[in-house]
Amino acid sequence: MRVQGKTWIELIVRAIEEDLAKTAIKCGNKYCSQVKGEGEKMNSSNKRGIQKKKEWLCNACMGAYDRRQFCEFCSQIYLENTNEVSALDGKEWAQCEDCERWTHVDCLRKEYNKTRDEVVAASFKYICCVCNEKLNKKRKRRNSM
Repeated sequence: MRVQGKTWIELIVRAIEEDLAKTAIKCGNKYCSQVKGEGEKMNSSNKRGIQKKKEWLCNACMGAYDRRQFCEFCSQIYLENTNEVSALDGKEWAQCEDCERWTHVDCLRKEYNKTRDEVVAASFKYICCVCNEKLNKKRKRRNSM
Protein backbone atom coordinates (compact mmCIF):
# COMPACT_ATOMS: atom_id res chain seq x y z
CA MET A 1 0.00 0.00 0.00
CA ARG A 2 1.25 3.50 -0.87
CA VAL A 3 0.30 6.80 0.77
CA GLN A 4 1.45 9.95 -1.03
CA GLY A 5 4.16 8.01 -2.87
CA LYS A 6 5.53 6.26 0.27
CA THR A 7 5.11 2.70 1.47
CA TRP A 8 3.64 2.01 4.88
CA ILE A 9 7.08 0.89 6.12
CA GLU A 10 8.58 4.25 5.12
CA LEU A 11 5.75 6.02 6.96
CA ILE A 12 6.32 3.96 10.12
CA VAL A 13 10.09 4.60 10.01
CA ARG A 14 9.46 8.31 9.56
CA ALA A 15 7.01 8.36 12.49
CA ILE A 16 9.55 6.57 14.73
CA GLU A 17 12.30 9.01 13.69
CA GLU A 18 10.02 11.97 14.48
CA ASP A 19 9.17 10.51 17.92
CA LEU A 20 12.86 9.98 18.67
CA ALA A 21 13.67 13.54 17.58
CA LYS A 22 11.01 14.88 19.98
CA THR A 23 12.45 12.98 22.95
CA ALA A 24 16.14 13.36 22.08
CA ILE A 25 18.16 15.42 24.52
CA LYS A 26 19.87 18.18 22.59
CA CYS A 27 22.85 20.24 23.63
CA GLY A 28 21.84 23.31 25.69
CA ASN A 29 23.81 25.50 23.28
CA LYS A 30 21.02 26.36 20.86
CA TYR A 31 23.54 26.77 18.02
CA CYS A 32 24.95 23.26 18.50
CA SER A 33 23.40 20.31 16.71
CA GLN A 34 24.74 17.60 19.04
CA VAL A 35 22.28 15.14 20.59
CA LYS A 36 23.01 13.02 23.65
CA GLY A 37 24.36 9.69 22.46
CA GLU A 38 23.19 6.36 23.83
CA GLY A 39 26.40 5.79 25.76
CA GLU A 40 26.59 9.28 27.26
CA LYS A 41 25.45 9.56 30.84
CA MET A 42 23.05 12.23 31.96
CA ASN A 43 24.86 13.18 35.14
CA SER A 44 25.62 16.45 36.85
CA SER A 45 29.04 16.75 35.21
CA ASN A 46 27.30 17.17 31.85
CA LYS A 47 24.95 19.87 33.13
CA ARG A 48 25.70 23.56 33.47
CA GLY A 49 23.59 26.53 34.49
CA ILE A 50 22.72 28.16 31.17
CA GLN A 51 20.40 31.15 31.50
CA LYS A 52 19.37 30.20 35.06
CA LYS A 53 18.37 26.62 34.26
CA LYS A 54 20.32 23.37 34.16
CA GLU A 55 21.04 22.29 30.59
CA TRP A 56 22.80 19.20 29.28
CA LEU A 57 25.82 20.14 27.14
CA CYS A 58 27.73 18.04 24.64
CA ASN A 59 31.42 17.50 25.43
CA ALA A 60 32.66 20.31 23.12
CA CYS A 61 30.24 22.91 24.52
CA MET A 62 30.79 21.72 28.10
CA GLY A 63 34.54 22.21 27.66
CA ALA A 64 33.97 25.70 26.23
CA TYR A 65 31.65 26.56 29.12
CA ASP A 66 34.24 25.36 31.66
CA ARG A 67 36.85 27.58 29.92
CA ARG A 68 34.39 30.50 30.35
CA GLN A 69 33.81 30.79 26.60
CA PHE A 70 30.36 32.31 26.80
CA CYS A 71 28.75 35.74 26.83
CA GLU A 72 28.75 36.83 30.47
CA PHE A 73 25.31 38.41 30.09
CA CYS A 74 23.25 35.82 28.18
CA SER A 75 25.48 32.71 28.62
CA GLN A 76 25.59 31.92 24.88
CA ILE A 77 28.54 29.55 24.41
CA TYR A 78 31.12 30.12 21.70
CA LEU A 79 33.77 27.70 20.49
CA GLU A 80 37.15 29.19 19.69
CA ASN A 81 39.35 27.98 16.82
CA THR A 82 36.62 26.06 15.06
CA ASN A 83 34.54 26.31 11.91
CA GLU A 84 31.58 24.46 13.42
CA VAL A 85 28.15 26.03 13.14
CA SER A 86 27.84 25.83 16.93
CA ALA A 87 30.58 28.43 17.21
CA LEU A 88 28.55 31.00 15.31
CA ASP A 89 25.27 32.62 16.22
CA GLY A 90 25.31 35.33 13.58
CA LYS A 91 25.69 38.11 16.13
CA GLU A 92 28.43 40.66 16.66
CA TRP A 93 30.86 39.98 19.50
CA ALA A 94 33.25 42.25 21.46
CA GLN A 95 36.43 41.18 23.23
CA CYS A 96 37.58 41.94 26.78
CA GLU A 97 40.61 44.25 26.76
CA ASP A 98 42.47 42.10 29.31
CA CYS A 99 41.67 38.40 28.93
CA GLU A 100 40.29 38.30 25.37
CA ARG A 101 36.96 36.73 26.43
CA TRP A 102 34.10 37.53 24.08
CA THR A 103 30.60 38.85 24.74
CA HIS A 104 27.74 39.98 22.51
CA VAL A 105 27.76 43.61 21.39
CA ASP A 106 23.98 43.69 21.90
CA CYS A 107 24.35 42.42 25.48
CA LEU A 108 27.00 45.07 26.20
CA ARG A 109 24.79 47.73 24.65
CA LYS A 110 21.88 46.77 26.92
CA GLU A 111 24.02 46.37 30.04
CA TYR A 112 25.77 49.74 29.67
CA ASN A 113 22.79 51.54 28.09
CA LYS A 114 24.81 52.56 25.03
CA THR A 115 24.26 52.52 21.30
CA ARG A 116 25.86 49.90 19.08
CA ASP A 117 28.23 52.52 17.65
CA GLU A 118 29.36 53.53 21.15
CA VAL A 119 30.09 49.91 22.07
CA VAL A 120 32.12 49.12 18.93
CA ALA A 121 34.01 52.44 18.99
CA ALA A 122 37.74 52.23 19.73
CA SER A 123 37.24 54.50 22.74
CA PHE A 124 34.93 51.95 24.47
CA LYS A 125 37.02 49.66 26.67
CA TYR A 126 35.16 46.51 27.66
CA ILE A 127 36.53 44.70 30.71
CA CYS A 128 34.71 41.46 31.60
CA CYS A 129 33.45 40.82 35.13
CA VAL A 130 36.33 38.44 35.99
CA CYS A 131 39.02 40.93 34.94
CA ASN A 132 37.10 43.77 36.58
CA GLU A 133 37.10 41.87 39.87
CA LYS A 134 40.86 41.28 39.60
CA LEU A 135 41.46 44.98 38.91
CA ASN A 136 39.33 45.97 41.92
CA LYS A 137 41.31 43.61 44.20
CA LYS A 138 44.59 45.12 42.97
CA ARG A 139 43.26 48.65 43.61
CA LYS A 140 42.14 47.71 47.13
CA ARG A 141 45.56 46.22 47.91
CA ARG A 142 47.31 49.35 46.64
CA ASN A 143 45.01 51.63 48.61
CA SER A 144 45.46 49.65 51.83
CA MET A 145 49.26 49.95 51.78
